[in-house]
Parts: sequence; structure tokens; C-alpha cells
Amino acid sequence: MFSHINIRAKFSIALLSVGLIPLLFIGIVSLLRSSHALSKQAFGQLHSLREVKKTQLEKYFADRQTEMGALIETVATLRQAAFDKLASVQENKKAQIEAHIAQHIKNINVLSKTTTVIDALKRFRVAFGAEEDDMVGGELYEFLETLFGEALQQFTEGYGYEDLYLITRDGTIVYSVQKDMDEGQNLLDGHLRNSSLAQGFEKGLREVTFQDFAPYPISDNQYFAFLLAPIIDQVGRDSSNFIISGETHQPPASALNPDRDPNEAFGVLARCAWKIFNG
Repeated sequence: MFSHINIRAKFSIALLSVGLIPLLFIGIVSLLRSSHALSKQAFGQLHSLREVKKTQLEKYFADRQTEMGALIETVATLRQAAFDKLASVQENKKAQIEAHIAQHIKNINVLSKTTTVIDALKRFRVAFGAEEDDMVGGELYEFLETLFGEALQQFTEGYGYEDLYLITRDGTIVYSVQKDMDEGQNLLDGHLRNSSLAQGFEKGLREVTFQDFAPYPISDNQYFAFLLAPIIDQVGRDSSNFIISGETHQPPASALNPDRDPNEAFGVLARCAWKIFNG
């Protein structure tokens, strides 16, 4: 291939090759180094960008975590405030209910010492026992109704209740102002024997008793409570073991409005009944 080229030309080509090869090598090395440097710079920029993004994300999540913590604390504070308010309301309602019960216990004590009530209890017991088959009604019974009915009605209305009953020591209801279905029934062996009134009956023969709210069959199982107290005569002796008991319907929330008169609230919004027992 190079046979027709003279020595001078060959020598020139050789010298040129000797000069170009290092230059080519240097160029290739420089290119590789430049490429590596550019790659390193690019990766460095990507790394820096990644660190910036990482920092931003970490800050974002840290801020959200702080906000979430503050939100949780706020919710906890509001929740605690709500529970505190509810507890306060419950305590107020409890105090109002206890005040109502205390007032009606005082009322029943006063009523238990009333001569008219004691006399009525004794006479109705005699009238009931004098009737055939121990049934309510009859001439003597009607006479006593005429004699005491108005006074007993006034007692009922005066204390803000709906009914007044006379019940014997053996548990028989012998008188009712409103003539409810429980008149003539027995608390100890009748279908009222499991009622809350029957449960408080024995204790009520001995002392003032509050029998808590429970379904009462005569009133479609609505919740009633009962107040019971021994009847004491004017010289402080037990009057033939008579007792008096009050039946109180569970009052609605509106009845516990502290701005209302307690007797009005309990009398108008609660269905209440006094029950009297003869020992």
C-alpha cells in the first residue's frame, strides 16, 4: 500500500502519526475527564436538590405534626371542658332533684302529723272492713268520702300532687281521691306485690322512706318514686301504725328549671300521688 510512497513522505507520515497519537490520547482523556466532571456536577446538583426537597418535606411533616399536636391538645381541652360542663350540669340537676325530694320529705312529715289525715285513715279502715268482701264503696264509705274527700283533695292539690290514697297495714288500698285502678288492690299479694311501692311498704311502716324510681304497673309502667312516713299523733306516739306514702312521677328536664318555683315545677310537670297506709 505504501510501496509507491517515497521515504520522505513515509518519514513525514511517521512524524505526523507520532504527534497526533498523543494529541488524540490527550483529547480522549480530556473528554472522559470532562464527561466525568460534568456527570459528577450533575449528580452533585441532583443530590443538593434532593437534600433541599428532603429538608422541605421534613419541615412540612414537622409543621403538620406540630399542628396535629396542637389540634389534639385543643380537642382534648374542648372535650375536658365539655365533660366539666356536663359534670357541672349533672351536679346542678342532682342538687335540684335532691332539693325536691328533701322538700317533699318535709311535706310528707307535715302531712303525716295532720289530725284530719289520721282521723280519715282510721275511719276509712273501719269502713272498708265493714263492707261485704272488704270492697270499697257502700253507704258508710260514701259518707266518709263526703266527710273527708274535700279535705284530702285540698291536701293533694296543696302539695302539688295528683292523687291521695289510703292503704291498710295488710297492704290493701282502701281509698283513692282520683279513684285509680289500684283502689281496692293489695300490695302484698296482688299484682302490685313486685312494685316499688310494695318494696318500700314495710320500711315505710317504721321510718320516712324514699323508694327510688321504677316502673309502676297501674300507670302503664311509667317510672314512679315513693315517699313513705309513719303517721305520728300529736303527742308523738305512733297512731295505730298508720303510714303515709307519696308516689312521684319522674319529672321532665324542664321541671328542673332553677328559675321556676320548685313546687310549681314538680306539681305541674310531674304526675304525683300521695298514698296513705293504715297499720
